[in-house]
Amino acid sequence: MAETYEGSPCRRFGHTERYVNGGSCAPCGRASARDAQSASSDAKRERYKRDPEYRETVLSRNSRWRADNVDRVRDQKRQYRLNNLDSIRDAELRRKYGISLERYREMLESQGSRCAICEADSPGGQGSWHVDHDHETGTVRGLLCSKCNPAIGALGDSLPGVLRAAIYLAGNEANLVRFIEARLMSSSTEQGG
Repeated sequence: MAETYEGSPCRRFGHTERYVNGGSCAPCGRASARDAQSASSDAKRERYKRDPEYRETVLSRNSRWRADNVDRVRDQKRQYRLNNLDSIRDAELRRKYGISLERYREMLESQGSRCAICEADSPGGQGSWHVDHDHETGTVRGLLCSKCNPAIGALGDSLPGVLRAAIYLAGNEANLVRFIEARLMSSSTEQGG
């Protein structure tokens, strides 16, 4: 509880809490300090915009400080990243692929938390699924593991490239057609058709 006193109220709002200095009570003194700091920051921002010499001085000073405090800067960046993983990932996904983190998670769930090609249940690599997209249109196709993503890239991200590889693996086109037909028949009987 704030101490009160007998005498004149503070000059700013008439509070009767104990004076700090200059005729202001503690809350008014703190508010005045915040207002002064804000005005000073606004003035510095405006000067930074207008004055190239001042801007260069600030940039140089900041650069020297970062060079002198490499470990501290690294630790601060690491801590920021740890504290903001979701927002950083969301911004990265939006910038690179035009999807939100929420959409990414929906895609992963719709794929059964598996690679869209090989159905691996682990992304491998550095631990996150790769967003596969059409490099010409930017359209997102699905989420792939760390093996399938570069594999289709090596095949030119194209159906003809993938078909040539499939024909090669099957031995010839006829074997590939038989394989696909068998797969389709197996799939339709599993679905009760």
